[in-house]
Parts: sequence; structure tokens; C-alpha cells
Amino acid sequence: EEAAKLGITNVRWVTGKAEELEAPSSAFELITMGQSFHRFDQPVILKKALEWLQPRGYLACLGGSNQCSEPWQARFKEVWDRWRPAGAASAHPNARQPALTSAQIFAVAGLEDISQDEFSAPHVWTVDSLIGSAYSTSVMSRRALGHHAEAFEADVRAALLAVNPGGEFPEHLKFWCAVARRPAR
Repeated sequence: EEAAKLGITNVRWVTGKAEELEAPSSAFELITMGQSFHRFDQPVILKKALEWLQPRGYLACLGGSNQCSEPWQARFKEVWDRWRPAGAASAHPNARQPALTSAQIFAVAGLEDISQDEFSAPHVWTVDSLIGSAYSTSVMSRRALGHHAEAFEADVRAALLAVNPGGEFPEHLKFWCAVARRPAR
């Protein structure tokens, strides 16, 4: 809807498994994956990406890590684990991580000019922003939680406010980005 309002006509939304996507050869200049590479059948996705990318097109894999070193993080994880729907998505059996980094997997697949960088930034969460972040994931979205969403929110609020009644939860966020290019040939 937003694309239509802005007059953007070269975007098509597709819902489904990435491994089942059909796209023409050399259709994309850039393919991005956000916090999802571990959920894919990596050999299949990388083979398809090499086909889908234009020569010298880029593949970028973005992610973050959480050290769970703060008391509030441990409480949030307890609540997360308690409410995580049974059978929720986890790493794909053909995903090689964490044995290899994304950059190493890209090299094995035949991509070139590979770089992997890490970034960090301080951040202060609130109960509402943590709930919003949980809802932005496929595992803990409102849809995944269904009629349990309100109870999940109440559980998060009670657990976190018991740790800090002021409602602020500092963290040092860590991000990484692996970028690679399809060879020109």
C-alpha cells in the first residue's frame, strides 16, 4: 500500500519460502537477508542467489547477537521461552552456522569480494519497545502468538518491571553484516 501511495511500481511482494521463490536469472542487483540466513536451506538459497543476481550483483546478510548478560535479558529470555509457540522456526538442518561464518559460507558458494563487519551501539529499551521487537519477529509475532498475545505482553511487563520498575533496560546492541558479490563471469 505504501509503495502504491508513493507511485513505486517496480516492487512486487511475495509471501512464501525463499527456497521456493521463482525469479528470472540475473533479475536482482541486490539480495538482502535480515536475521534469517540460519533459517534457510543455505546450499539451495546460495545456488539460487548466484543465479538470481546480475553479474557483479551483491548479496548482503544482516544479523545481530545478544549476549544476554544483563539480568533483565535473562528474565526476558525466560518469558520468551515460555511463550515461544511449539514448532516455531529454528535453524534449518542444512544451515552450517555457527560452525562457519556467513562470509565463509559465501566463499564456499563461489561468491567473491566478501567482507564481514561488526558494529555496536548503546540502546535503552522500554517494555513497549521490547514487546514491539518481539512482535516484529516471525517466531513471536502477534500472528504466531494468536489469542495468547495479550497474556504474553502481560507476562513481559510483569517480569521486566520486577527487575526494573523504572521501565528502562540498557543494552549494548551488536550487529554484523556480511556482503559478497557475484562474479562477473
